[in-house]
Amino acid sequence: MEKRILVLVSLTLAGCSQWGEANGPQVEPRPSASAASPGERVTSIPTPGQATGVIVGRIVSVTTEAPLVAHAVYLGELLPLEPGPGYLVTLQVETSPHTVTDTDGFFALGDVEPGRYPLIIWTPFRSLVVPDDTGEKEMQVVVKAGEVTDLGEL
Repeated sequence: MEKRILVLVSLTLAGCSQWGEANGPQVEPRPSASAASPGERVTSIPTPGQATGVIVGRIVSVTTEAPLVAHAVYLGELLPLEPGPGYLVTLQVETSPHTVTDTDGFFALGDVEPGRYPLIIWTPFRSLVVPDDTGEKEMQVVVKAGEVTDLGEL
């Protein structure tokens, strides 16, 4: 029997005047981003707490390999379908953990509750659930308390 997974990104548009403001730990570029060489991390990495974790990574364009600058990066939620099988991928614009990529595509999310999250890149025009290595499912980021999870280049 073939299993199908439905991926849906649900956006709450309340507070639209705050696009570009992240509610979580902010990406902190160096005073002069031009001083960094291409591909060099310009984002400060938060220290994980005892009960929370940190996620870091870099996002580049699939077609040009250029860094995606000033793009919102969200951790979504997996909601099981009732009756199953399958699930939805969703996020809340105001409350889901999120940040913005820096001048070289790097991002860092701190104070993240342990768990499994889909990674979503969001713009006012569209959202993209980041696929796993096979391209058949969404990437699921596993956050562990007290640890930094480095996703590398995506």
